[in-house]
Amino acid sequence: MTEVITLGIGGAGVSVCHNLWDYYIQERDNNQEYEKYNQAVNFHEDSAGSYVPRGLFIDTDPTGTDLVQESAIQHWFNDDHYSTGSDGTGTNYGEGRYTSGREQIPEIQDKLRKQAESCDSSPIIFIIGSTSGGTGSGLSDLICEDLYSEFNIIKYNIYHPPTSLSIPNECFNTMYSTRFCQEYARFSVNVDNDQCVDILNRLGISDPTYDDINSLLSSNISMITCINFLTPSFAPWEVIPKVPNQFPTLNEITEDLFRCSNSLITTSQQEDQIIAANISKKVDLTDSLLWRCSPGRPHQLALVSSSIGSIEHSQKSDLNTFCDFTNTAMEVNKTELGEGCTRFSDKVTDTLYNMKRSACMLLNSGKTAEVLERVATAFDKLCRPRAYFHTYLGLGFGEGEFTENREFFACMLQDYFELSAKYQPPEFIEE
Repeated sequence: MTEVITLGIGGAGVSVCHNLWDYYIQERDNNQEYEKYNQAVNFHEDSAGSYVPRGLFIDTDPTGTDLVQESAIQHWFNDDHYSTGSDGTGTNYGEGRYTSGREQIPEIQDKLRKQAESCDSSPIIFIIGSTSGGTGSGLSDLICEDLYSEFNIIKYNIYHPPTSLSIPNECFNTMYSTRFCQEYARFSVNVDNDQCVDILNRLGISDPTYDDINSLLSSNISMITCINFLTPSFAPWEVIPKVPNQFPTLNEITEDLFRCSNSLITTSQQEDQIIAANISKKVDLTDSLLWRCSPGRPHQLALVSSSIGSIEHSQKSDLNTFCDFTNTAMEVNKTELGEGCTRFSDKVTDTLYNMKRSACMLLNSGKTAEVLERVATAFDKLCRPRAYFHTYLGLGFGEGEFTENREFFACMLQDYFELSAKYQPPEFIEE
């Protein structure tokens, strides 16, 4: 069994992790089958027989961690689960990587080492954070650089599309973070806020808040355990039906997974090409890549495989299509669903947790290229007039690093464009 230590870094990472641990704790308390296998993945049993979460809340500003310490699940955590600074990073990658964030590294190393020593084998480090924030990008990369030689690292990156950036230089943070994520993380799962807002609208929430977005993301993360950047997809994104037992069929859920509108990445393309995918039915929230279904129905796995086969030859315009070489890259996993219903205070979590039948899929696709291209375009607009350069050059950055990172992005985009030949790479404007 491989244990997982979850790190929530920065304001977004801490908030999403807060919701995620609420999921894990509720599941542990309500599912009798949970203790047989999953408990040791995310919890450590101490000498007193108590179960302690494997995780850290890390931020350079105390605002987010204070909310966790005042929440209903505060008693599950102690001082060893928090690493908090006082100055923040001012949404600057350099502050998170070279100044404020670096001061916290010894404390983070010490607390992470204690948690790793409680594991039976080398744990997976699961990092959640925003690529546009100074802490979520800079400090995350510093931690990854420190750990990647000893641990396998999985990153869950929250992208803010250029249309929703609160500060223009956030694209600098995103570009630097994406590059180092490629170097240090085993693989990454990418989502963006704009698509989350659209999905929440379909769930009946007309004016979603960041708390709603964090609840949606945590519900998706709870199902997750090469080209490095993966896109998550979920089905069904809809309100639980009012009529009992009127849920989508397996075929409908499987087909919905391949619809562009059901992924957590915004793309202008109505159709995309899948490079590789892993599809899963959801049962226990902490199991990786699982389908959810009723106990004692192994034949449903064959039905899902049959549905995937029909999708591969589908002519529907709103479905993702497969590259020629991906037929052997599809994997389907399933476990059984424990009985019982748990109620959550927020509508998003309550709706998604209590679905009787749902699925999640991780895939490599051409969508990623479009997301990265948007970041590169915003980066170019700031680089031409050298906007915000001074806020980075004073923190240890060399001016050549901006051009070097842009060239790295161009190479990474080219990889995606070659795999998905119908897209043409954008022209790289050299400064």
